[in-house]
This record gives sequence, C-alpha cells and structure tokens, in this order.
Amino acid sequence: MSWKPLFLTLTLTPVACMITTDDSADIGDDAENDNGEDDDDGADDEDDDSEQLFEVAGAARRTASELGADNDGIGVLHVAALAECDLGAELLGAAGVAMADLSGDDDVDFAITDLPATTVHLAAFLDDNLDADPQAPTPGPGDLVFADGVGDGVLSCVSIDLVSSVDDVVIELNAVVPG
Repeated sequence: MSWKPLFLTLTLTPVACMITTDDSADIGDDAENDNGEDDDDGADDEDDDSEQLFEVAGAARRTASELGADNDGIGVLHVAALAECDLGAELLGAAGVAMADLSGDDDVDFAITDLPATTVHLAAFLDDNLDADPQAPTPGPGDLVFADGVGDGVLSCVSIDLVSSVDDVVIELNAVVPG
C-alpha cells in the first residue's frame, strides 16, 4: 500500500537528522570553542536561528460502544496535527499506525515529531475498512472517529498549546461515522 513509504519516511526522518549531526566536524570560523561556548566572532552560528521543534505523543482509545457494521476495530490509525481545527487547515504533521487494534480495551500509541511551538489541533480516526485515500485520508462510513457531534460536518479536534514536547495525550475515538 502507498501509505507505508510515507509512514517510514516520517519515522526515519528524525533518525537521519541525528545521524548527520557530528560534533567532531566543528571546523571553520563559526565553530564552537572546545568548552562549548560560542566563538563570538560576529558571524551567525548555524544553531542560532534554528526553530525549536517538539513532539506530541500519546494514545488513541476506543470509547464508542459499537463498531461500524462489518468492521472489526482493526485498521490504520490516522492522527493529524493541524494549524486550525478545519479540514482545509495547514497540515503540521501526521502519524499513521498500521494494524492499529482498537477492537478491545487496548490503547494504540502514536507520535508526531518536528512540530513548531504553536497551538496544534489533533484530529484522529481509525480507517477500519481500509478505504481511505492514503494521500489525503479522511474518515468514511463505519470508521471510528473523535467527534463532538457525528454527522454534523464539523471537524472535532484535541487542541494543545505546544511549548514543549507532550507525551500524555489521549484521544478517545468516541463515535462511528454513520453510513
């Protein structure tokens, strides 16, 4: 399926960045001195202008009492971090968890990395029947969703003011999209 390369890319990107960081390669005018202080040569050092990025991690759990017709509660968990709680909003990051099992009482962990310091709006659903477009996944009939009002056409989100990494978010998939 085409979502696997996207998921692997999201998962491996932070690792690739960590691998390329090499403190032993500090040469040139903008390098830090041996005791870790800025060399104060007046030139911009590489790390001075970098934006601090954060992670949102947590778990999704099913609180809906029923599953959609002919669904088993196992599918792809999609969690999107949006700039606003709106389907047309800028996508800041996403997590896709294949074979997410929400058929019972178990939670499914997720993590979204490289998020800027801002308010992020998390929207989540379980593609239970595996019919979502992997390039632009949205829930369809029978899928488990987090929703304040199902079928009202309004996206529901968990909003987080991100000033540091957060690892205890719980998103309750509390409804089934009617079909």
